[in-house]
Amino acid sequence: MSDQLPDDAILGSRRLPAPEKAVCQAKSSSEEIELGCRRKKPHQNHALSFSTLLASCLWLFAIEVVEGLIHRPPLAGRSSLSGILLAAQLRSGSTGDASLPPAEEEAAPAFLPEYTGVDVQFDWELAGRPIPLAAERALLESGVLWRRGEFNRIEGRRVAEVEAKCRELGMTRDQGFFVRKQLAVTKVMRNTWKLKGENFDNVEREFSKRRRTLLQLGRDLDLPPVSIFRAVLRQRVDVTYPDMLHRDKKQLVKSVISADDAGADLGHSLLTEWENEQLQTAKEFDIIGYSAVASEIESNKWEEAIYTFLDDRDVNYLAEDDMRAVGSRITPDCLLLDDCVINGREVRWIDAKNYYGSGLRESNGMMNKMKKQIAKYEAEFGGSGAIVFKHGFSQKFTRTLPSTLFLDSGPLHLR
Repeated sequence: MSDQLPDDAILGSRRLPAPEKAVCQAKSSSEEIELGCRRKKPHQNHALSFSTLLASCLWLFAIEVVEGLIHRPPLAGRSSLSGILLAAQLRSGSTGDASLPPAEEEAAPAFLPEYTGVDVQFDWELAGRPIPLAAERALLESGVLWRRGEFNRIEGRRVAEVEAKCRELGMTRDQGFFVRKQLAVTKVMRNTWKLKGENFDNVEREFSKRRRTLLQLGRDLDLPPVSIFRAVLRQRVDVTYPDMLHRDKKQLVKSVISADDAGADLGHSLLTEWENEQLQTAKEFDIIGYSAVASEIESNKWEEAIYTFLDDRDVNYLAEDDMRAVGSRITPDCLLLDDCVINGREVRWIDAKNYYGSGLRESNGMMNKMKKQIAKYEAEFGGSGAIVFKHGFSQKFTRTLPSTLFLDSGPLHLR
């Protein structure tokens, strides 16, 4: 998607009939964009409190350790090592070319959606009942979900153990696996101190000098092997490119781990053949510190299933990409332009979650994140919405966040 919108661009909202299209004015200049929306109020800048800023800084390192959980492909146009390094030099001003003007950040156009006023009602039958928090707690305390150093995809007898316990508690196997993964992320976040200061120096020496494998170190430290490798590689990038901006260093590390074209070039210069082999092995045995692109593809398919469901009912709506294209910074997966009532509840927006919604406090702060996200959507669009969890959700969500309708994959046709 291009950074600049062409004049008189037509960005169709899904299923919006042509006679009813409204005009959305995007006034970064004098552009007019035909869309199922109109001008949105400009966003106000809110100053971050000192405590919020401090908390963000403290968690930055922890997030980087497990950032492979949300795997993003390298940025478009940065597919080569030279491209990444050049972009980094331009941002840091280290090219030595005084003729290059500083990059100007283009203001995002504002938009306010124009709702159709059309009344739409339909039912969304749930595939299963919300899971009691007591059942989730019993699964956690049973001890079947986790073994020390077990960051790989479990198989055989271990799968049977988890499945049997889930069935006993009225949960599905997939729900148990998602709880397991969420708990693993929390565990890693709490153990990041093992990759800092003198602790990291010992880890780096064990790996680089004594050639202890990443899988061995993962068992010893009870940390994902790819997360350990990420910490080692980040330190080498810091030493090799000391003047590079932090975000560009992160991009280089991601490129090496994902083994794209740029990463292959950099991997040969920063890593030995043995270390490259270790990385490939670690990726095969780690679903916590590294997530393949396939998971992102599955998320996209899940969102498309919801769009198809709405299309089949002739519901007018804007998809996330539509809103982002006209400058909206707050983008649920779906903004309903019609006045929709689902299961007797008014719903203005829908957000899709490609996982199980656990109510356990050990589940990586999921409930607090959901509260913040819902509050943001309600403030922006002036109405309550629905969260659709692909693999079901805990009863705690309906009790804690009563303004929101929680749904599962129920009527969606998933392959």
